[in-house]
Amino acid sequence: MRTKWYLGGVVLLVVGYLLGWGMHPGLVTAPSVPVQVENTNAGNIPSVPEKPQTVSVMVDFGDGNVQTFRDVDIRAAKDVFTVTKMLSETGKGFVFQYQPPGQYGILVDQIGGKKGGDEGGKYWLFWVNNVMAEQAADRTPVSPGDVVEWKFINLKMDDSVVQT
Repeated sequence: MRTKWYLGGVVLLVVGYLLGWGMHPGLVTAPSVPVQVENTNAGNIPSVPEKPQTVSVMVDFGDGNVQTFRDVDIRAAKDVFTVTKMLSETGKGFVFQYQPPGQYGILVDQIGGKKGGDEGGKYWLFWVNNVMAEQAADRTPVSPGDVVEWKFINLKMDDSVVQT
């Protein structure tokens, strides 16, 4: 007798659960009917603005002179090298020279009046989002919102720590 009551209770719970689940408003769906919308006002519909495709670039010349460039359009650029080259070609105020691509990529040799190897062995290095690059600028991609920092610094290796 006890088993019948137990079995009846389990059946009642399962049926109640299934009925409750079937009436849940999130599970009720409208029939799928293709809807054709006739556009009678095609010329006056505002377009959705495109998300900004920009980065910020900072150039630290190592002598207290720092140039910053905000909202640099990267739709035509895929890497740090191209972004920097585009800035120099648009008359943004600095000379940009580089070595032809080698085994490790393009070596940026000069930005502005600062040439690699000058001033006691300073060279141009760059960071993207506060992370020092591990490859050449032409091999380091950029994404919208990135912050690129070029620094003219003297590298001294001491127990694998880069000092500026």
